[in-house]
Amino acid sequence: MDLFVPSFSTPHTAHINPHARRARDHLRAWSRQMRLVGDGPDGEEFDAVLLDRLAAWTYPYADENKILLMADWMGWFFAFDDILDDTAAGRNQDFARLVADSINSVYTSSGRCPAPHPDVEPFRDAMDDLWTRTTADMPGPWCRRLATDLVEYLNSYRTHALVNAHRVTLTEDAYRTHRLASSAVLVSLDIAEAATGHPLPESLLVHPFIRIARESANNVVSWVNDLYSAPKELSLGDLCNYVAVLQRQDDCSPQEAAERIAIRVTQQTERFLQAEQDIYAQLIPHVPPAEQCALRLMLNGLASWMNGNPAWSAESARYRARQIPAKTQ
Repeated sequence: MDLFVPSFSTPHTAHINPHARRARDHLRAWSRQMRLVGDGPDGEEFDAVLLDRLAAWTYPYADENKILLMADWMGWFFAFDDILDDTAAGRNQDFARLVADSINSVYTSSGRCPAPHPDVEPFRDAMDDLWTRTTADMPGPWCRRLATDLVEYLNSYRTHALVNAHRVTLTEDAYRTHRLASSAVLVSLDIAEAATGHPLPESLLVHPFIRIARESANNVVSWVNDLYSAPKELSLGDLCNYVAVLQRQDDCSPQEAAERIAIRVTQQTERFLQAEQDIYAQLIPHVPPAEQCALRLMLNGLASWMNGNPAWSAESARYRARQIPAKTQ
């Protein structure tokens, strides 16, 4: 299925990390060391996805050591996603629960891990490595937030499995709520704070301006990803894609659904820009210098994801074979 990605707005100019080449070499070695991929065709296909470039586009200001960690996270997310999205087992509720429980045992207080599954064990070991390296110098409240967002992300696969097993799409509102967790954007924004070394105080996360900025950025990244991944996912019969949701809800073609999503993406971008303006004008002047710095870095991180995700999607082999990207505005 050919699907042209319609034009949509992005908030700022995209930048790429200057240490992208080192991130590429590191991710190749780490992904094999952790047994996420092998040295054969699967490994070559994994390398062609350019997940090191995704990290470089979305964490442009991370230093040379932190960008390696960010690249490993991107590698984990996409390799892990494929064992559930691209397999029949991914539609099995019991398997989805086993996978979630196994990975979540790394960072939850129970520490109970179900009997290891051969397809899941490498991902649990790799998550253990990522968790240890990421949380080493971060405060306890931030670590608990990361753990909570990871639990919600992993548990979202159970909804994903249920939808695809019963072949009934979510409503648009239900899908948008589901996608906030299933996209892993919240986790990706959390680890952006580890990349800069300036975690956002938990007390600020509840501020309306910040909640709007984070939610709208999450929506933009998630829905743009759905636009680029729709040909692959719809060809696999995956109903957890915004294109599939609108296609069934509005009784329209995939292309018409994509056009409507692009309009929604632009609306969310405008919502983010207003929240960003409000944060700079009404919040940053009234908080201590350390929090001012954390807020500026947070906004840079949100914009980097909104800009960098489509930049990477247009160059990655993950979507190139089945999709023709359009220029963004």
